[in-house]
Amino acid sequence: MPSLKDKLNRARQAMRQTGAGAEGTPLLSGSITAKARKEREFWRFQKNKGKSLAGDFVSFEASPRALRFCFISILVYFIVAVVAFSIIFEPDWTVIDGLYYAVVTFTTVGYGDLAPTTHGGQIFAIFFVLFGIAILGVALGIIGDRLVQAQEIAIGGVKSNAENRVVEMFNDDVDNQTERAGTVIEEVKEEAERSIFSDFCMLICREGPIVIVVLLLSLVIGAEEGWTYVNTCYYAIVTITTVGYGDISPQTQSMRLYAVFFIPLSVSVLASILGRIAGFYMDRQAAKHEKDFLERELTLADLSEMDTDGDGEVCRGEFLSFMLVAMQKVDKETVDQLTELFNRLDADGSGSLQKNDLMLLTRRNNLNRQGEAADSAAASQKPGTERCRDVGNMFKLLPHVCLKDIEV
Repeated sequence: MPSLKDKLNRARQAMRQTGAGAEGTPLLSGSITAKARKEREFWRFQKNKGKSLAGDFVSFEASPRALRFCFISILVYFIVAVVAFSIIFEPDWTVIDGLYYAVVTFTTVGYGDLAPTTHGGQIFAIFFVLFGIAILGVALGIIGDRLVQAQEIAIGGVKSNAENRVVEMFNDDVDNQTERAGTVIEEVKEEAERSIFSDFCMLICREGPIVIVVLLLSLVIGAEEGWTYVNTCYYAIVTITTVGYGDISPQTQSMRLYAVFFIPLSVSVLASILGRIAGFYMDRQAAKHEKDFLERELTLADLSEMDTDGDGEVCRGEFLSFMLVAMQKVDKETVDQLTELFNRLDADGSGSLQKNDLMLLTRRNNLNRQGEAADSAAASQKPGTERCRDVGNMFKLLPHVCLKDIEV
């Protein structure tokens, strides 16, 4: 019976006789062409790109894991509220009442229309409230930022399409292009001289649509509860600002269930918008201070401070590190961590990262893994008497330790 090697040789000869086994065919000759090698390396790089430094950095707030954290935390909080209050401590509450109480609690609205009456429920509410504010406050912030960002991206896309259409209209007219360029320059100058009040008005106009949507959603509760428009707007503002006076609140089961979704949505959106308004002012003031800082003159004391390696010269990396820390763009600990990472990756100590560094790092990692595997194998094969002898030698090295002090 022919062996597998004989079968492969016969197949190779048959392919060569038909002309399909020319030299360089990867399947038959075992060699890989340069094109195939490049393609393989490219796809391997694309596969591992998310785990390499070349991949895009995604913050936790923008990652899918953040949304999973939000929804799982809220779901667990709801389940605990229903089990604890609707079943154990407050049997008169329905499941909707438990959900409604949970939402009013972790959003800090606190109407006061529902509250635990038993001592057990009140003791449990102490930890329930602290957990909700500490953990779910982060979740509300992430959800609010995502909603506001989605609205801004949608508005930005519409605005970009409108600008592109205008540019296409004047694409063939040089005079109009020149006039448009001059208009853009004037707009940049006006933007630089814009007041804080105009920035505030512009931000309100940009975030206004999503606030209007929130107010429209509150009309559903007002219509079902029989409130006037004034009462409805009053309830909406008192709720989304988490003031929660409690004089007006939904009483029917259907509207409390509706409030379970309306309150977290509205509170998170308004909190994100208020944070952006405060950040808008702080960013403008920070830009002003950075401009004043960059207009300072360079002195010999600055050069001495920037020269971290003490070679008497300031390279571009030293200058950038110093300026980023001085302008509080990054902290010094972050720069030190990145410098340490670079030194670890620079395996040959050349001061730059090259392919040779990656080869050396791979070789070192393989040797370390092989050494750890050999050590673990030797430890597992060591006889029990030798292990006991090692323990006895260890106690000999500790003359000041008494046996009575050792707990068995």
